[in-house]
Amino acid sequence: MVVDFYYDLGNNTFLPILFLVLALNSLYKVLTAGKSIKRLVAYAIAFVLVSYSPKYVVHDPHSSAVLVTGASTGIGHKVAVELSKLGYTVFATVRKEADFGNFPKSDKIIPIIMDTTKLETIKAAKSKIDESK
Repeated sequence: MVVDFYYDLGNNTFLPILFLVLALNSLYKVLTAGKSIKRLVAYAIAFVLVSYSPKYVVHDPHSSAVLVTGASTGIGHKVAVELSKLGYTVFATVRKEADFGNFPKSDKIIPIIMDTTKLETIKAAKSKIDESK
């Protein structure tokens, strides 16, 4: 099943403001110090994309599944845990079995060993996902 997921800013205007401030700061550096315009263009594009990107609705998380790579620690781990709390079935990939214990007890998080640089682990992960359907 394919899941369309999006980052909804909702009332959170932090990212657009951040990119706008960075773009204005870069503009100041271009005008006063002769810095390159590349950074200014990059921040301006980021501001437009974050502010005006289309939003897509994800339907019924209880019948949807997501794959989160790099879920043993950091952002990947947090994303996996939070999506499971929302009701998604999360296939959380880690590189070693010892990392399975990093997840809270939940039937919504299915840890899978996978290294995105090794084809054999990717195939094994796909097989495990297919088996769980």
